[in-house]
Amino acid sequence: MRRSLEQPRSEEDSERRALARLRQELEERRKKEQTVTTEFRELARSLAEREARLVAKDGEVANLRASLARLEAESSAQRAEFARLRQRTADVGPDEAVVGADRGEKVGYPLPKKTISFGNYHALVIGNNDYQLLPKLKTAVNDAKEVARFQ
Repeated sequence: MRRSLEQPRSEEDSERRALARLRQELEERRKKEQTVTTEFRELARSLAEREARLVAKDGEVANLRASLARLEAESSAQRAEFARLRQRTADVGPDEAVVGADRGEKVGYPLPKKTISFGNYHALVIGNNDYQLLPKLKTAVNDAKEVARFQ
């Protein structure tokens, strides 16, 4: 009889160990699933943040393109105006200035017929890098030396 009891008891212990292993495996898989789920959520959040940044950058690029197009149009208009003024100046003699080509009005004094001597001029050039009450300069002395070369 003991023997007949030991057999089922042994089977029961074996089943308990198998059940314990299965419970442990189930718990490990749940932990892995939680980890994977957490990692998935973090990846999804990171992806959403990057997509939002990309949309913002796309907006910046669109704004910059619009600004570039506007500036290019302004530049083109300014070049055309400059060319028009250059042509107008070329059409006028070097000794007169004309306001409004339509009216032909002369502005300013006419240039003198002969050159006028204004005499000799002198310049005192001082290069000071070390001011007491102002920020220190870096190139004033060298700038003064370069200006002094032009006599």
